[in-house]
Amino acid sequence: MGTILNDGTCIPSFMSVTDMGVVDTSSGRTNFALREGEVKEIVYPQDTKSQSKMFIEYVVAVRHSEGGTGVVATSRYRGVLASSLFGGVADFLKYTLRSDDGGGDTAQDGIGVGSKVLVLCSGGVTSSAIIIGGMRDKKNDPTAIDKKSDGHNLSFAFNGISAKINDSGEFKLQFMGKTDVKGGLAKGVDADASPTTLEITKDGSLEIYTKDRNQYLKFDHANKKVTFQADSEWDVQVNGKSQMNVGGPVDWSFGNTCSIAIKQNTSVNIFAGKLDITAPLGQVNIKSMGVNVGLATNAWPLFTVYRLAEVTMHTAVMASLTTAAASLAAAGSVMTIPVAGAIAAAVPINAASAAITAAVTAMMAFEAMAPTYLSLKNRSD
Repeated sequence: MGTILNDGTCIPSFMSVTDMGVVDTSSGRTNFALREGEVKEIVYPQDTKSQSKMFIEYVVAVRHSEGGTGVVATSRYRGVLASSLFGGVADFLKYTLRSDDGGGDTAQDGIGVGSKVLVLCSGGVTSSAIIIGGMRDKKNDPTAIDKKSDGHNLSFAFNGISAKINDSGEFKLQFMGKTDVKGGLAKGVDADASPTTLEITKDGSLEIYTKDRNQYLKFDHANKKVTFQADSEWDVQVNGKSQMNVGGPVDWSFGNTCSIAIKQNTSVNIFAGKLDITAPLGQVNIKSMGVNVGLATNAWPLFTVYRLAEVTMHTAVMASLTTAAASLAAAGSVMTIPVAGAIAAAVPINAASAAITAAVTAMMAFEAMAPTYLSLKNRSD
């Protein structure tokens, strides 16, 4: 059975009807089809071939298949612009497409590794072609097969930065380094520098880590724990106020090979129910304008100053006693017969001399041991 059009035209049953729209062949407005193409060249505004002198333009190899003959021809569109997602001034998303590098992978059909795009011509004019989107490249990325098990997801990759949101709402952002048009690392990129990863898991935890996790930071929401690791050095600088409030039992531990230095121009306060300081391999040195311990009601003795004064005193006492002993000994030696009183006094005088001599000997022995009375390790002002 045929088809009767509104104007009364009868179309036989062996023919079909297609709405071609209004085609104005006299003005050149004939190119209304949505066409597939591949980016072959990028033209920057500074290039002499740029038509707009403002925006990045592309040379796109566009496939034409007309008249239902099955014959496909390729035409190069020049001055092709990429569409804008937002089309405004305050909001924008700007990016560049990959062009076919001509690396020898172009097949007989002329399709290479450039970005596969969809092209429409504004008003049907070929010279006003616009890239409105892209297509999945099944030829050059055969592993990009969608799986039902992936569920509701979003993923993207751009010049070595990739991101994915999976069906559970988890987010993963990864840096691999600059890539070439085939998706591999570009020439000169250090493969050992990547990947660097940021992950947010479904339990609300956040992880940031470099290759091999040697630099690592994790905010573990489930276990209420923060883990931080620096492979060789950790530098923290605060130009303003730095404050840390810790509640509950806390353990601070440092490796036995580390050195800790705290520099503060005003004051450092440590409050603890019990404070133990153990230094089995070295000294404990305290350098300050003064050290107060306990109620601080008694002054610490200055042992070095004290001993110097004591030495001076002992030296003077020893000299006087030595003279006295010598004098008494001389007096006793001249008290001989027939002086009866002198004879009687000789015995105690000689005894006094001996006692004084013994005192001098004791003081000399004390002074001989003087170095042992001072600590060679502990000093105080």
